Amino acid sequence: MAKLIEYALSLACLSSIAAFAARPTALKQLLAMGAFLAAGLLFLICLGWALTREKGRRLRAAIVPAAVLAVVPIGIELGHAIRDWQFQRDLPRYQAAAAWASTLAVPGETVTVLPPPAAYADLTYGVHITQNETCGLVVDFFWGGGFPVKHTVRRYIADPTSMERKPCREGWRRGRQRAEGWFELAD
Repeated sequence: MAKLIEYALSLACLSSIAAFAARPTALKQLLAMGAFLAAGLLFLICLGWALTREKGRRLRAAIVPAAVLAVVPIGIELGHAIRDWQFQRDLPRYQAAAAWASTLAVPGETVTVLPPPAAYADLTYGVHITQNETCGLVVDFFWGGGFPVKHTVRRYIADPTSMERKPCREGWRRGRQRAEGWFELAD
């Protein structure tokens, strides 16, 4: 029975961490934090159990806590693989959404669209469109979130080299290029 509980908790931890890494939301972040704490507790219990085994059986018993510990990085990697696959799958729709958004651009201003049109509602919960001389056309698709105040955007930028300029990255602590002209940024 203990093994079944251990496997179920490990699978739940792996799933919740992978789900949060795939598409961050406040609820998934809360579940992933709970899963992380559960994995830590499960690790300590399994480690204590392994240390109480006879000397010859400790090494074999240590495999269990090591496997529990591996759940966190495996969940993160699995979630990132799912996120990459989903972006590549949705890229044509993002490109169509960027083309639509570019028609709303007003030079020198930021246009906010909340909520987005129904055709793009599953891709974003809000769109910011900016066009200026420094960065050119920039379309931010707000895609993921967390708490206390965390946003993840998928950004289309007409001139990808402008992302090297500090004003074009301002407000975003980290990010990476996803495709030509496409970046994923987080605050």
